[in-house]
Amino acid sequence: MVRKEFEINLDEIAERAGRIGRLEKLEEELYFFARLVNTNYELKTTLENIGTQTTQKKEIIREIMPGETSDLFFEIVDNLIEAEKFNQLYKITSTFSEKVAQYQNVSLGELITAIPVSEHFVKKVQLKLSGLAGGKIRLKNFVDSDLVGGLVVKLKGGRIIDTSIRRKLEELKNCLTGEG
Repeated sequence: MVRKEFEINLDEIAERAGRIGRLEKLEEELYFFARLVNTNYELKTTLENIGTQTTQKKEIIREIMPGETSDLFFEIVDNLIEAEKFNQLYKITSTFSEKVAQYQNVSLGELITAIPVSEHFVKKVQLKLSGLAGGKIRLKNFVDSDLVGGLVVKLKGGRIIDTSIRRKLEELKNCLTGEG
């Protein structure tokens, strides 16, 4: 079997997605899929395993992704699979998200909550943070049940806003044990 040369031009893909009005949608698809793969050990090992047939990997991905998933998404993922570079998915997704954010002149961040929240809630947090930061912020929402309650916002540059009950319990513990 001859391996396909690995070359992916994210600028060109971003330009193509922008021309058809799918830039943000493609970024969301990639980000969703990368998070799914990173949080599912069995899926990750299957897709990264060079022993798993290329066609089988592609079929698995097409079964997982919704019907309206873009052709550009499959072009990127198929390229990674054929070049046996699937382990670079998260890096490529992060790079693509940064390019989209630069193009849209926004800063990226993560909103981590103990339970799923509505898109409306995420937008409200984005607006509030954008006002405080003096620039547009776009947040991706992730659920971490270990937070117990509250939320954590991680912004690019390492800034973290942690209002979680987990952090408050840790502070109380430290206070009671004399560590804080």
